[in-house]
Amino acid sequence: MPVMDMDSQTKLFTGVLSRLVSGLEKTRTGHQVYASATREHPAVGDITREQHCHESWELKAPLNGRLYCRFEDRNYDVRRNSVLFIAPRSIHYSTTPEDIRHCSVWLNLLFENGDIHLVLTEGRRTTHYLLSSDQKSELTTLTGQSANEFCGHIARVIGHKNKNNARQTADKWLAVLFSSLANAIALPSTSSPQHKIVSQTIALLNNVFHDATMTVRRMAEMLNVSPKYLSFVFNRQTGVTLRQKLIRIRLERALRLLQTGKFSVKETAAFTGWQNQFYFSNSFRRHYGMAPSKVPITDTSNT
Repeated sequence: MPVMDMDSQTKLFTGVLSRLVSGLEKTRTGHQVYASATREHPAVGDITREQHCHESWELKAPLNGRLYCRFEDRNYDVRRNSVLFIAPRSIHYSTTPEDIRHCSVWLNLLFENGDIHLVLTEGRRTTHYLLSSDQKSELTTLTGQSANEFCGHIARVIGHKNKNNARQTADKWLAVLFSSLANAIALPSTSSPQHKIVSQTIALLNNVFHDATMTVRRMAEMLNVSPKYLSFVFNRQTGVTLRQKLIRIRLERALRLLQTGKFSVKETAAFTGWQNQFYFSNSFRRHYGMAPSKVPITDTSNT
């Protein structure tokens, strides 16, 4: 992964967001929403490392080429300058066709737990951007609510029975969201460099916790710092190691999934980044004082 300074990264993302808004306004190709209120449990044998779910809205927007997204029972072929909204807790994965992978460009936006994670994929190169606390506050001010809540409103607009009015309104709201993101990214942060690194690291952990192959080295590459510096600063500022923080995040997410009653212990372990179900169960029992199978169902929402 090439190392980019923050100014170059800021210009890159503001430029991409501007192109995306212009493309939506020009082509008006529409937007798709996956927001099923119920789901079928996939067969255990179908669970792969790539499948995952989030507790917030996720947006995928191809700028060049196309993107294939797979859910429990549906496939989506997402074309250039259209946006796919993925509902919270929807198990999914995505890929690009092999024959055009080298030239595909797409943006992934995830707003979860107050964190904002943007990933630009250009062929085989990925560039990560995480907003600081100052930038997140600015985005909330610009949109009038959190980015996740704003996405939920747009999704409801798209699903309105009057399709023409819905599309026009969705286009306007998406333009507001993307323009606000570009403005927030361009906002200089007043946080100290070490505080900023820690803030970005926690945001990154909250968005890649489901990746069982995630390492300190990979996180350091995404944040453009050395692994040794990242580990030192994080431990000094938080009092815990990166691994300890990652395990806590995984356990917290696992608890929330189990409380919905929609996921088995094995599914929960897979979706929260655990390669070994036995290790997951032991860690969960030590942390919460109960076995994962004994977690009471407390979340009855349909999302």
